[in-house]
Amino acid sequence: ILLKSKGITPKVSGICVPFETKLKSLYEELTSLYSADEILNKDNSDLKMHQQEACLALLRNVKEHLRSIANTPNINEAKLSILARFLQAVPDLCQTLQKCLILGEDKGSCWHEAKTLLHTESLYCWEKWIDKVINRVKERVPEIIKKPTVYADLLNMIPQWDIIWIEEGGEGENAHKSQLKVPSAPSFPLQSLLHYITTDLCRAHVPRENLMQKLLPHIFNCYDPSSFLCQAELMQYLFDIKYLYAQFIPITNK
Repeated sequence: ILLKSKGITPKVSGICVPFETKLKSLYEELTSLYSADEILNKDNSDLKMHQQEACLALLRNVKEHLRSIANTPNINEAKLSILARFLQAVPDLCQTLQKCLILGEDKGSCWHEAKTLLHTESLYCWEKWIDKVINRVKERVPEIIKKPTVYADLLNMIPQWDIIWIEEGGEGENAHKSQLKVPSAPSFPLQSLLHYITTDLCRAHVPRENLMQKLLPHIFNCYDPSSFLCQAELMQYLFDIKYLYAQFIPITNK
């Protein structure tokens, strides 16, 4: 459960096993060369420095290899997701990596450099994943948010509105009451689209801001102000746009 809460699936955990085995073999091979003789402490220090450099070099090679895979034109979303999750999981599941990097005098900086490298590369893979998702979802946006062809279609588009009573004029019998209906929820097509997008976000465990900032222009394009709209459509569209602004656009950017 703890691994799943961090987005580490059994498949990603299985990929980490051979990498951990490789690191453990390297660690045991180098530590076996350490001498217990105090006279040879300088040699021990040199070996530890070499061990750190070898592990960092291995990590950089892994990073370059995974980046080349991520940049493959025909790579799909699932593979990009696995690459990103693997890079996220290495510090937690490959504990020998930390052992290899905290032996020398600059142990803190080496381990920090390794974690930064893994985190940065994981974000790179997630950005590639987001680009793939955007290309897929933007094709569906016009299909889901489409203008009704007849007024009867409005029943399938607009949820029930709230009723507000406004009282004007004098008091008692002289008061004039009027009824005003206003939208109370996003249109059904927009709700369907947001559910469709949220499903992808829940699978990936990525911040929604990164994806929504790139997807919002495609959603706004579906609300064409120049097209002929009845009053009900105009009010519902206005509510939809205000809802999107409130939910997904930071106050500093509004």
